[in-house]
Amino acid sequence: MVSCLLLAVPIMVIDACLSRGARVRFIEITTLLLLYLPLVIYAYAKLYEERGLLYNGESIHSFTESLYFSVVTWTTLGYGDYQPSESVRLWAASEAFFGYLFMALLIALLMKFISIEKKNA
Repeated sequence: MVSCLLLAVPIMVIDACLSRGARVRFIEITTLLLLYLPLVIYAYAKLYEERGLLYNGESIHSFTESLYFSVVTWTTLGYGDYQPSESVRLWAASEAFFGYLFMALLIALLMKFISIEKKNA
């Protein structure tokens, strides 16, 4: 599920960028990204719940803790209270990487929209 989400969204963003006017593209892409974010965080949390997280050396399989870990990893805060198990370490690293990309893309879109609005004013 995570892999499908990570592959589908760039394709949809590219399609939205190529097919419409600037304002419509901005609204479509921003909406897509804001809907995409909770889905990806949820998908990673389900993965962590299934495979387990480590807390004080014990394996945890709780969705609440997995969701918390997913949000902390996506935002790259990295509190360190929970750790990924051996089988999901690379997935956790990929989530942090996509968190960086998401924020960079969202900020770039906002700046583009602001510059378009200034030109139109």
